[in-house]
Amino acid sequence: MATTPNKLSQFWLELRHRKVLPFLIGYIAACFAIIEFVLNASETFSVPENTIRLLYMLSAIGIPVVILLPWYINRKKTDTRAEETEKVESYTKLSIPQVQEKSIIVLPFENISPDPDQEYFSDGLTEEIITDLSFIDDLLVISRSSAMTFKGTKKTLKEVTKEVGVRYVLEGSVRKAGNNIRIVAQLIDGADDSHIWAEKYNGTLEDIFDIQEKVSFSIADALKIRFSEETQQKITTHSFQDPDVYEIYLQARNENWKFTESALNKGENLLKKGIKLVGDNELLYTELCHVNVQFVNNLLKNPGTYGELLSKANQYALKAVQANPSSALAYYARGIALYQSCNPREAIGYWRKAIEIDPNHPEPMLFLMQGFMYSMTGLDIKEAEVLLRKAGEMDPMNLLSKTSLGWRLFFEGKFQKAIDEFADFQRQLEQFNSTFLLWFVWLNGLNRNYKEAFRLTDKLTNDHPKHIVSNLAQFIKYAWLNEKQEAMKYLNRDVEQAAWWDDGYSMMMAECYSVLEEYDEAFKWLDRAIDYGLTNIPFLKEYDHFLDNLRSHYQFNSSLKRAGELLKSFASN
Repeated sequence: MATTPNKLSQFWLELRHRKVLPFLIGYIAACFAIIEFVLNASETFSVPENTIRLLYMLSAIGIPVVILLPWYINRKKTDTRAEETEKVESYTKLSIPQVQEKSIIVLPFENISPDPDQEYFSDGLTEEIITDLSFIDDLLVISRSSAMTFKGTKKTLKEVTKEVGVRYVLEGSVRKAGNNIRIVAQLIDGADDSHIWAEKYNGTLEDIFDIQEKVSFSIADALKIRFSEETQQKITTHSFQDPDVYEIYLQARNENWKFTESALNKGENLLKKGIKLVGDNELLYTELCHVNVQFVNNLLKNPGTYGELLSKANQYALKAVQANPSSALAYYARGIALYQSCNPREAIGYWRKAIEIDPNHPEPMLFLMQGFMYSMTGLDIKEAEVLLRKAGEMDPMNLLSKTSLGWRLFFEGKFQKAIDEFADFQRQLEQFNSTFLLWFVWLNGLNRNYKEAFRLTDKLTNDHPKHIVSNLAQFIKYAWLNEKQEAMKYLNRDVEQAAWWDDGYSMMMAECYSVLEEYDEAFKWLDRAIDYGLTNIPFLKEYDHFLDNLRSHYQFNSSLKRAGELLKSFASN
């Protein structure tokens, strides 16, 4: 069977999507009726044979006109809609912001310990200093994820500061031998490569928090930034009193960042060990929440266990909030657990609270998720752009942040512009054979670029044979080709359970069943996607052409009403 649609298949798909067939069928029926009437009349009124031939000829000539006219009208509607949206606001790729006077990147501290496995400690120190500096209102601090891209870099400091759009650089080294530590740090002006401040710190593991504070206060003094009492209190308040548990936490974080099942299992065991030693702790609970969410998000466990895993994630996140009601990370984790569990209304409330607690937190995903939700729901488009741009400022080296405005374009139906915005991201995913390429199968299909969509489908299948995502991609492919029997071969219980716990996958299932005219299933999955927060009414009513078959169905208005009511609840939460 062909792996890409031929020209006839593509033409047939376009006829269906542009609603040409009803016009064509109606026209042919009308022509037959007129000719039949004239033939009957000719027996009574002696209609010339040339007139009957002319009718046949005009009927035949009219067929391409009937095809092209609705095609053109629907195309024009789409273009007009895009132009009108364009007039409201224009969007460009997220560019590196102009250098702010008070801005800094903390480069990964070099591990010069005798044991190379101590690198988790130097990375942890880097992250803690970034967090402390983020409490300073007047200072733009580049996030951990962007800072870590420069680990072991051979770029000059001038090149680094230009690339991320900051003025200053903090760099240093860590030597840890047993309980003894030595830290060297220096602050450099990236504009002229001049040293502003440098210091050496010697001590033991018990002194690590004091050293972190000294580094942060020294930088503030060097940049002539005054701390408020609230900022000083945040920097001097630590989630860990026991340095050994703090070290366990850093080890667990290091494992969790690898996003593999074995590493997440190891991280989970370390975190549980830490809780046994110190009891309730918001950072330990927050990480345990993330571990269980990542098992689901990365499809690393049996899909039949996803409900149980998300239940555990919610329990850990709630414990994190209870352990420290002023922790932005705890509220963020609670929001992630709720959202993954198909409770977007409460999730948005927790993310709002997280940003309210710490509007400068260095975790860009906090702002990305809030901005993404505002776009997907259609709740607050302008605020979505503010949040997404802020994430891009803080995390300029992360492709997810750099292309975050693509989601705005996506949910506005500007699929080609979204593809352009995501181009670098897609190339990177292809390079690493990522299963997340399924999103680009979907995006290209929405853009009617089936050749590219099916190329990515076949790449997924070759890279990950029999994987849940590959099966879902093949189901999508053959559903779009309206080959129902072939499409259903790729559906199984694992695919359906995985899709049930994901917003995008649920929407893909709804679209496929819509194309296949399986309306009960289509509305079941559409309502699930809406429950996840896909309440962007223009996207549902106009932009998603795969839902065309549903729009004339009596149940579609009920789904739109469901979306509207949920959208109102977001606004009031």
